[in-house]
Amino acid sequence: MTPVPVLAATEWGDRDGPTVVLLHGMLASAEYWREVACLLPGRRVIALDLLGFGASPRPGSAEYDYADHCAAVLATLAGLDVREPVVLVGHSMGALIALRLAVDSSGLAGSLCLLGMPVFGSAAEGRAAIGSSRLRRALVYGVTSWLLCHVWCQAMRPVSRRLARLYVRGVPPTVASATVDHSWRSYSRSLANVVEKQTAAADLARLACPTLIVYGDQDEYATVPLGNQLPARVRVVSLTGGHQLPVQRPTAVAELIRDLSEDLRVSPADEALGTRATRAPSSSWPDRQASGGAAHAG
Repeated sequence: MTPVPVLAATEWGDRDGPTVVLLHGMLASAEYWREVACLLPGRRVIALDLLGFGASPRPGSAEYDYADHCAAVLATLAGLDVREPVVLVGHSMGALIALRLAVDSSGLAGSLCLLGMPVFGSAAEGRAAIGSSRLRRALVYGVTSWLLCHVWCQAMRPVSRRLARLYVRGVPPTVASATVDHSWRSYSRSLANVVEKQTAAADLARLACPTLIVYGDQDEYATVPLGNQLPARVRVVSLTGGHQLPVQRPTAVAELIRDLSEDLRVSPADEALGTRATRAPSSSWPDRQASGGAAHAG
């Protein structure tokens, strides 16, 4: 059995306050959450670099599916001595992973905030939506995408991290730089095995914690799932903005997270009784048979 990778983590705030765990989306890192995190005083805020992205490991044996991503998150939180329950927050692909964690890891999430979560009925529907134009299909899939990733995001990474600030617009420079911090394997397999082969609709039906689904009214990637079929514990909020709400509307997003975290505050008496438990770490990572090339870390 291969040990579960430990993810890179960035922390802010008060370790004695309610814990907020932030999971970024595709081609991002913990830096994506910095503005939001700084607006959450009195809370322990932990932003993770997801497996294969940012400064986290990029194992060549990983399939970068739900099981791999969730195992790495849980092992990392255990190592950080995180008290449960937490406010679990995810953006885009990170929202899909947060949702799966909330339904499969009993006791982890006291509440859930899903920002810009893409919901597709099938992998084919997902590919059609993501590759909605010829240019986008070339940039996201196939040989062109493979070549760009290997040259721009690997061989030229020191240069591309600086230049990304010039062409990735509407986000802070550190967020733009992180868009090249991944491997072809971590990118392509996360896209296929989490975003396209998702189970968001079924996972939403299984939720047991209060959940806030947040969309920008100009989001071109995400749509409100299930319509009137959403469980009563799920509330949908629309904000003015596009897909990148945590960087476009950090104050509004932080306010929503603050409201969710208030319910997790405990009295000293409750704390003495051990109301919050600490998750035992997962000890191993299922062995994977690599298919395709090994991940290129760096």
